[in-house]
Amino acid sequence: SSDTEALDLIVEAIEKSGHNTDKVALALDIASSEWQTEKGIYRLPKRGVQYNSDELIDYVKNLCQKYPIVSVEDGLGESDFNGWTKMTESIGDEVLLVGDDLFVTNSLYLRRGFAENMANSILIKPNQIGTLSETLETVDLARENGYQIYYSTSKNGTYSLLTTTSKTTATNTKTTAGKTYYYKVRAYRTVNGKKIYGAWSTVVKYKR
Repeated sequence: SSDTEALDLIVEAIEKSGHNTDKVALALDIASSEWQTEKGIYRLPKRGVQYNSDELIDYVKNLCQKYPIVSVEDGLGESDFNGWTKMTESIGDEVLLVGDDLFVTNSLYLRRGFAENMANSILIKPNQIGTLSETLETVDLARENGYQIYYSTSKNGTYSLLTTTSKTTATNTKTTAGKTYYYKVRAYRTVNGKKIYGAWSTVVKYKR
């Protein structure tokens, strides 16, 4: 099987379900850091293929042109800074290029992203940076510089980012303890007139 075969099946399923790609778009998480070698080559052992940075950029670009892809997460490895700049220059005006491993919710890494034109979106995970204060600093920095923001819960489900934007639906319920709050957060971004919804977050709690 191939990437195109999988995408063809997804598009076929969209159409057979009574929808179309004008209303339903695709988002990819390529996780390129997982298959980048120490020499900077991207190697897929199961398929027996490999790409250098420029080849992978072209490959992703071609997929985005052929399919209704509006978001690509971790399209390149976390240390492939030159590649990220090239990819952003190539398709950053048409596609959300989300930095997860690239930024790891770190404001210092995000500042480098601004300076070198790497990505245009960031995935926020409080567990990556360690504290909510540092998380909020990164969120504010991303917002100030025009980056799109995705939110994620931590791996153990304990924390979720509670700061929301105007394009985020949030509900909360105060408990009898008076200081613990439970939130669910669901965010969406509009790309080319299409709303891309994230999943509802895990119910989380925190102390005020």
